[in-house]
Amino acid sequence: MRDVFGAMERVDALMDVTALRQKVVSGNLANVNTPNYTRRTVRFEEVLREARQKQAGADPRSIRPEVVEDRSGLTRQGGNNVVLEKETAELKKTELLYEAFAKAHSFEKSLIRIAIGGSGA
Repeated sequence: MRDVFGAMERVDALMDVTALRQKVVSGNLANVNTPNYTRRTVRFEEVLREARQKQAGADPRSIRPEVVEDRSGLTRQGGNNVVLEKETAELKKTELLYEAFAKAHSFEKSLIRIAIGGSGA
């Protein structure tokens, strides 16, 4: 049973990261025409990979995502580097990931209900 709760907590952590990423991408979209605005991104996968290289089996729940400025890419006139199409695609990808994690969370809850003798519905 402990593994089921741990899996559910890991999915919750991934949902939190995905929600943060949605917020950051939405901020980028809101500032697409703001002069001198620098696109922001969420570093999570890299931070998790680095933690796992230092300590095998590092848990996603212990990793704190980082919101960082992304100075890569071309800067448009006005000093802004937000590309509308790129941000829109990133937002859609993030929404799909969140939906997948939400389904996984629901599945884990069903397993817990079944395990304690309730119905899976």
